Amino acid sequence: MSQIQPFKVLFLCTGNSGRSIFGEFLMRKLGNGAFETWSAGAQPRGEVSVYALRVLRDCYHLDTEGARSKSFNKFVNIPFDYVITVCDRAREIFPTWPDKAVVAHWSSPDPAAFCGSEEETFQYYVKVAAQIQQRIQLMCCVPLASLDQRPPGAADAGNRGEGKVSLTKHEKDSHRHQWLRAHRSPHVPRRVELA
Repeated sequence: MSQIQPFKVLFLCTGNSGRSIFGEFLMRKLGNGAFETWSAGAQPRGEVSVYALRVLRDCYHLDTEGARSKSFNKFVNIPFDYVITVCDRAREIFPTWPDKAVVAHWSSPDPAAFCGSEEETFQYYVKVAAQIQQRIQLMCCVPLASLDQRPPGAADAGNRGEGKVSLTKHEKDSHRHQWLRAHRSPHVPRRVELA
């Protein structure tokens, strides 16, 4: 059976210093090669939170050397499959995305707004990361073929590589629509809501 090439996923939040960084690094780890991930911010802070970096290193044993706070502008021409906003402000700014990406919203509290001791703040970041991790694990449990929404031939255009899982269009649509129905907001088209 041919393998589907990795899905391109962009995580967005306001500052790109915590939540979207968690999404980028955790999906890269938990997806086992099924997802190529990036993160960006609407108003990037310019540096990643030291607490977020500590959580990724200490709790998930990840190398965070490549973590950077950056603007969404550098990604607008990339044909993403999924764009996931992880804060409510980013959701307002990015109700849709150029091209045909599915825009999902996974609302998470802003750990940068938490006030407490150093250890309390770290533990709050741990909780936010765990929430995002759970959502990523849920998405990773969905059969990859059912997440593939690209039209036939898109792989040949360089967006997917060569291999595609052989499912009929009806089977792919059925799997994908079942997943989207379970998580879609009734108010905003092409937006996926996960609790």
